[in-house]
Amino acid sequence: MHEAGHAVVAWSLGLTIDAVWVTADDASGGTSISSIDHLSLPDQIAVCWGGTAAESVFECSSHEFAAFGDHGRVIELLEAHGISEEEHGPALRAEASRRHS
Repeated sequence: MHEAGHAVVAWSLGLTIDAVWVTADDASGGTSISSIDHLSLPDQIAVCWGGTAAESVFECSSHEFAAFGDHGRVIELLEAHGISEEEHGPALRAEASRRHS
């Protein structure tokens, strides 16, 4: 469900989904999508946070590090834009969730 969340959000924003996969051995996986660089920051965050949001919405767990990876990607986006995680991260995640729920 986690990887599908990334794919659905990306697709809803007009991005191309190249592949979605889950590894049976440990439930890890990935989603290969086209570049998100042209999207607004909240939309970029929505794509990165889509997997974690899907886990919450559908009350299902995923690989133990999946949400951790999503969180890390959001932090990298914020840093790249010179934005403080502590100050603006939660609000931007909330905005991303509202825009694509």
